[in-house]
Amino acid sequence: MKKHIIYLLVSVFTLLSNMALISCSDDDVADANDVLVVKSVLPIKVMEGQVVTIAGTGLEKATSVVFPGNVSVNNITKVGNGYISVITPAGISAEGGTVTIEADGESAESVMALTVGKP
Repeated sequence: MKKHIIYLLVSVFTLLSNMALISCSDDDVADANDVLVVKSVLPIKVMEGQVVTIAGTGLEKATSVVFPGNVSVNNITKVGNGYISVITPAGISAEGGTVTIEADGESAESVMALTVGKP
């Protein structure tokens, strides 16, 4: 009789474990990586013609990068997973400011402010 109870308990435990594992989903993780977020911008002191690398999530759908002074750049290079690079354009505001990434009607602003270097 004890053998039957043990087999029954093992069977129930196995069934419940399988149900718990099957009900788990990776959808939340995939959606978190699609959110447009700017994590870092390097370097933070820039000059015209310099390459700027931007790290974050959702950057693969970026359509433009807006520098301080509302100067927009559309020539974006995907460097890797979560990284893009752009060439610093002319006409950036001398006071500096944040960089904004625009993608599919969304926008994300950098936390760090860029400053303009002088040669």
